Parts: sequence; structure tokens; C-alpha cells
Amino acid sequence: MDPENRLVARGLEAEWESALLELKTAESELSDREHARPRSLTHEERDAILALRKDLKRIWFAPTTSDRDRKELLRTLLDDVTLRVERDKYKAHLTLRRSKATSAW
Repeated sequence: MDPENRLVARGLEAEWESALLELKTAESELSDREHARPRSLTHEERDAILALRKDLKRIWFAPTTSDRDRKELLRTLLDDVTLRVERDKYKAHLTLRRSKATSAW
């Protein structure tokens, strides 16, 4: 094989190996993300959670509810939290937008 062709072939092989490595890395990352994605709730689980909303105050203030539990509960119930501060007026406006899943409250 001509040395020039060998050089071209070696360059193409290196690019191919690099592309395969990128592909393997991307597939691994996708797999990790798919495993980290929360699974969907069953109808029974969803119904049980929705039943808890009737007792939300008791759950929130229960001694067994940790701050982390409260934070997760808020993440479940709210889609968006917006805080607008008017420093010159010493005011803050808090807007909470609840999740569509909880709009039946």
C-alpha cells in the first residue's frame, strides 16, 4: 500500500475510533439518565398520594416529617416558584404555581 494511502487510512481509523468512543460515552450517559428518571406512578400510588392532600397539614407538621420530606413534597406539589423583590419599597412578591397533577385541590 502506498505510504500516502496508509497515512489517510490511519487518519480515518483514528476518526472512526474517536467516533465509536463518543458513541459509547453517549449511550452510557443515556442509560444512566434513563435509570435515574423517576418511574411513573401506578393508579393505586397516585390515588394514595391524592388522598393525602386531605391531611396535608397533619403530614406537614408531623414529627416524623423531615425538612427533606417537606422539600420533596413541595417539589411534587409545585411547578414553579417565583420571587420578585422590590428593594426600594422593601417588598417581595411570591408566586407559587401548583402542578397540574394537583390542580384538583
